[in-house]
Amino acid sequence: MANPNLSEKTESTASSIRDASERFAREAKSDAKDMINDASEAASEFYDRASLWVQDNYGKSIAIVATLAAVGMFGYVLGRNQRSKDFPQL
Repeated sequence: MANPNLSEKTESTASSIRDASERFAREAKSDAKDMINDASEAASEFYDRASLWVQDNYGKSIAIVATLAAVGMFGYVLGRNQRSKDFPQL
């Protein structure tokens, strides 16, 4: 014979677990939305400030980009020459 008290306890436990998981899912979704909104606002603010800085310092921006490109090409050439010495072609 089935114990009626056990059946009621099982149903109430399942219900409370389901309620807790639904509450957790709602809170997690709300927290995720808040984090996404915060990150979006921060990125937008950063972009706006960077855009204004570039407009005010256009010459410096060009010099920085040119320097980074030159350093990148120099590193590429060094790495390519280093690699060709270490690994002879067959």
